[in-house]
Parts: sequence; structure tokens; C-alpha cells
Amino acid sequence: MEQYVANCLDSLLANEYEDKEIIVVDDGSTDRTLSILHDYEKRHACIHVVSKRNGGVSTARNTGLDVAKGEFVMFADPDDKVCPTFIATAVKAITS
Repeated sequence: MEQYVANCLDSLLANEYEDKEIIVVDDGSTDRTLSILHDYEKRHACIHVVSKRNGGVSTARNTGLDVAKGEFVMFADPDDKVCPTFIATAVKAITS
């Protein structure tokens, strides 16, 4: 997923919702993905990288849930690109 993950992170970082925590679980990647993730983590305080052995999408998401601190949780896959109002729209829908 190394060719997609930067676009996904850029789209999450560009979201208008300021109080966000972006937890990225590296599920045993064998390409440059982990290096890219650590670069983003160094540059953005809201990004937290967790590495684990490959176990599939369900175990990766459960790992992210174990470390999440926020009130709400949303999921994105590395090849997703979200719109700038993605988080704010979801939070508004949940809280209204």
C-alpha cells in the first residue's frame, strides 16, 4: 500500500475537524509503508503509528481500538481518500 498511504494520510490531515487522533496500524507490511508512516508521525503530532505482525484487517482495527483515546472512532483503509469534511460531518451526525 506504499503508493496509496500518503494520499490517505494527507486527506485525513486536511480535514477541517481539528481535534483528531489518527492511529495508523502497520499490519506487517513488507514494503516501504512503515517508513512512510514513521515520517508522517514525526511531522504530525496527531498521528500515532502502531506496528504488529500480519493478522488481517480485523486484528489491525482491533489494535487501533485498543490504543484510541477519542470518543468516536472511524476507519479508513490505506487506499482511501476522504473529503475535507469527512470527520466533521460524521461527528455532527452522531451528536445531533
